[in-house]
Amino acid sequence: MPGWVLLALGIGAAAAGAVLIAVNGRLGIWTILLGAGAVGMLAGIGLMMAGGNRPAATIAKAALKNLSDAQRRLNSAAQSARRDRAGLSEMSKEMG
Repeated sequence: MPGWVLLALGIGAAAAGAVLIAVNGRLGIWTILLGAGAVGMLAGIGLMMAGGNRPAATIAKAALKNLSDAQRRLNSAAQSARRDRAGLSEMSKEMG
């Protein structure tokens, strides 16, 4: 989850808690909302500072690079298997 989403949810929960305080709402509910808001905001800021808000293009570029590397290794393994199979076939013809 991107950091900005957690930050926005935290701000929203804290705002809801503040509104409940203003209208003399139940103690337990606004306490939970303020606490959850603070935790959400801190987690969101932490993720944003740690790089959890990378753009989708960067993630897609890394995934494409990993995919092309995997395809290259797979093709190399398939070529090796074909060579081995051809060698075994020749060897079996020689042995009768």
